[in-house]
Amino acid sequence: MLDDNNFCLPSASDSCTNTNLPQNKEYFCLNQGIMPGYDSLPLGASSNVKKFTIHAPDEKLNELKQLLNLSPIGPITYENQDRELGFGITRKWLEDAKEQWLNEFDWRLHEDYINSFPNFTVPVTDTAGDKFEVHLVALFSKKKDAIPIVFFHGWPGLISSSSYGMSI
Repeated sequence: MLDDNNFCLPSASDSCTNTNLPQNKEYFCLNQGIMPGYDSLPLGASSNVKKFTIHAPDEKLNELKQLLNLSPIGPITYENQDRELGFGITRKWLEDAKEQWLNEFDWRLHEDYINSFPNFTVPVTDTAGDKFEVHLVALFSKKKDAIPIVFFHGWPGLISSSSYGMSI
């Protein structure tokens, strides 16, 4: 089941003890042992692959809220009222988005969901010699003859767009 934010949050047992989750929804908690052992790197994997946990500092989340609070929404104009003419987002959409981010969106909830999957980083060097730290979410099989399935997303993109397939 997908919620309004397109995050895969299937219903699961009552054994999920994450107190950050709202009480009006049931969430699938992979970190409660439903998929044990899938976070171990396969034999022979690069030693540069490191386990990773997503965590935005409280300071940055508070700064975002402060900036949202201080950001005015422009006055009503012809261009920001009419969707049919393709002038971009409407003023109403922007007001609703600001309200959502200020008063409803819970980053920690989504952070916990992303962290319920095994996260890793690996350094990658391109052909020009530039180095990048690449974030990946992976479920590794212990079976030697397992056929890998790879989900990619571009930038901008969301890990949650592939998470449904990982939680099956």
